[in-house]
Amino acid sequence: MLSEAVRRQLGTIEVLSLPLSMSADPMGILTVYRHHPFPDDEQEVAQFVADAVGAAIVRDHETSEQSTEPWLARSRVHMATGMVVAQLRVPPDDALALIRAYAFAHDQSLEHVARDIVERHIRLDSDAEEGVDP
Repeated sequence: MLSEAVRRQLGTIEVLSLPLSMSADPMGILTVYRHHPFPDDEQEVAQFVADAVGAAIVRDHETSEQSTEPWLARSRVHMATGMVVAQLRVPPDDALALIRAYAFAHDQSLEHVARDIVERHIRLDSDAEEGVDP
């Protein structure tokens, strides 16, 4: 039903999914949509772009001044920040400050607290008890 609804709204589209990788292990997928079929030479260009994005992610991780934590841990912090924004209706900078304060007050790493927020073991809103999954 979904593909039929999409076809009615957008017409026929081609989807090309390419691995983002720097080695044999992909770290993600680049998905490209197009109304016309991809010629072989454009698929090669798309794979080159996917490889460049993969290299940029690795380079960003290696040269990041914001954090020495792995990229996945940083993404968890971003997810937790978004969850606190939704819970408390505060700006993202304030939500991150609250997560950092919680980590400091409980002598835990930022990544540990972020993981617990994402897994819903911790809520920072005043209506929820700590450690209780609503």
